[in-house]
Amino acid sequence: NDGTYIPGGFTLAPGQMLTVNGQFIPNTGFAGGSSVIMVTVRNQGSIICQDLDTVTFPVPPQPRIEEGTVEILVSPNPFVQTVQINYCVPAEDFATGELHIYNIEGNKMAGKTLAHAQGEIKFDGSAWPSATYIVVLYVNSKNMGQTVMIKK
Repeated sequence: NDGTYIPGGFTLAPGQMLTVNGQFIPNTGFAGGSSVIMVTVRNQGSIICQDLDTVTFPVPPQPRIEEGTVEILVSPNPFVQTVQINYCVPAEDFATGELHIYNIEGNKMAGKTLAHAQGEIKFDGSAWPSATYIVVLYVNSKNMGQTVMIKK
């Protein structure tokens, strides 16, 4: 499974028409490629039409952080199991750092001490419930920025 399609399915009443604009959210490590999407039309449980379409996805861009700014990039977002967080603060501002993840109630779910002004951290959130989480970057004990991430 290279990612998640949204919507994953839908139902139409007889005679109803629908244009579907889908979205593909790649899993961490997805390197592009092709995927086959199957559309099946059923009437009272019997298949009356089926179509296979191949969709080609380009190689996704890697998160890029510009130097001299404070940034937190979460990928993928939303995530299912593993989430990668890239961070960057100006090197001249960095002495100590921590990155914490909180649930919406304010409970700390995970945290890491940062050794450098720029880096990437992977968290395994597979045991976390589906919810919205807040990622907070602390540098020299000061909140330097935060962002939202969502677990499906």
